[in-house]
Amino acid sequence: MGPFHTGHGLGGGHPPKAQIYLMTLPNARAYRIGRDTGDDMTIDGIDQLKRWLKYYAGLAAVPFAFGILSVWLPFLLLLVIWVGLAGLYLAAIAVTIRWSFAAWATMPLGGTMTRRIAAILIPPALLVAGELAIFPLARVGGNVGLLSQIAVYHQRFEHIIATETARPTAEGRGAFKGVTYHVDPGPPARVAFFPEGVLDNWTALIYDPTGEMMQADGFDPATGKFRAPDRVTKLFGGDLVWCRPLWGHYYECGFT
Repeated sequence: MGPFHTGHGLGGGHPPKAQIYLMTLPNARAYRIGRDTGDDMTIDGIDQLKRWLKYYAGLAAVPFAFGILSVWLPFLLLLVIWVGLAGLYLAAIAVTIRWSFAAWATMPLGGTMTRRIAAILIPPALLVAGELAIFPLARVGGNVGLLSQIAVYHQRFEHIIATETARPTAEGRGAFKGVTYHVDPGPPARVAFFPEGVLDNWTALIYDPTGEMMQADGFDPATGKFRAPDRVTKLFGGDLVWCRPLWGHYYECGFT
């Protein structure tokens, strides 16, 4: 036996390392990870998984982006975007169904029954996870948008707050360098920046130096009345339903 004998006969045994290396070249698309048993994931299968993950990650980024845009765009334009989003998610359902049926035939995870079933379940599982994350991601995006609004308009906000604290506007509302606002004279004076909504249902970025507006916590189901006292719910002349903190004395609040 020579010094370079591999120990593998031509009739059996594992292939030489050089042969394994050649099988892993990019053009060897049918090469399987591990032994070539037909039950393992193919390189094409890995590529398919990457495509799925990229698609559903992009889909998950949509509500986050919408949350940011909801702070900066007019309310009516957001309604139009909502219609577009509904179409997008309907298309995502169709894509998911198509990928699930295709996965049964292409076997991206391998050829065993367990792996084929797992392959057809991955797209709908990713879609459901994305659907469940819509509202949390939209809220995170909304927080980012509101914080960016505070950063961009901070000096204008401070000017309005100082002006309205010294002498509140008689009309209870105003505008300054592109910033619209409502005022509750208090004391102390509170300012609602960029109020948006339909009729009596509206939201705004609120400056409240006391933090009392955080007491707003919806209705008591037993009595049908607001949980917070009237001195809180009647601020800005409307029915304050909820508030959540953003930064310092700034809050996002909703009225009805």
